[in-house]
Amino acid sequence: MRDMVNQQAQEIENLVHEKNYEKAYLVGKGALDSDPNNQAILESLYSLTAQLRSEAMGFASVKSNYSAVSSFERLLPKVNELTSQDMYGNFK
Repeated sequence: MRDMVNQQAQEIENLVHEKNYEKAYLVGKGALDSDPNNQAILESLYSLTAQLRSEAMGFASVKSNYSAVSSFERLLPKVNELTSQDMYGNFK
């Protein structure tokens, strides 16, 4: 079980690195559905939320591609719900 969790956490990290954020979210959500307090998965999702915030701020600061900003803005609240964070990365 622990190896599977570590593999899922690593998969999330890899997907974040590849900027495949939606899939990283889905892997994390599935893992937390099985084990809601899994620290390794949560840590990987914290990386995802940080990356999403960073990307959204970057796009917003240059008033870039609205559809890209919009997709980050739709995904970030979903991931924040899994990690109990607010839009700024603070824990609720």
